[in-house]
Amino acid sequence: MSRRWWQFWKRGHRTAGRILVCSYLVAPGSQLHRRAVETLRLGPDEKLEEDVDVQLPEAEVIDRLVQEWMTLGRGVVTDEQRKAMHRRETEIGQALYDLGGITLMKHVVIKLIDAGLAHESDFWYWNGIGGWQY
Repeated sequence: MSRRWWQFWKRGHRTAGRILVCSYLVAPGSQLHRRAVETLRLGPDEKLEEDVDVQLPEAEVIDRLVQEWMTLGRGVVTDEQRKAMHRRETEIGQALYDLGGITLMKHVVIKLIDAGLAHESDFWYWNGIGGWQY
């Protein structure tokens, strides 16, 4: 991704009334979004006027996956280890997608890059998960 594209992609569309799960933005209709809507007891036509951060137990899963992703690659020397690492990166991306959709994946990437813990190219192995494009 070019720097210009990254800035556009990072911004996304800002709308009021988004649902975050433990400070992670999730896609409408995703598993975590549905759980948050149930927790908030929102009706099908109700809209939120401001962002809401809902605390759900799945946040521990997200945090664990992000922490694991940040430690991948340490001590990797052989091609076999490298293949296992790339396979695990893909599994982590898929797990994040299953929980919160492409929006959660993007939010995790933005947090990691903004914190200086990752680069755009680190997410190559997420290509194709939920329409993720490198």
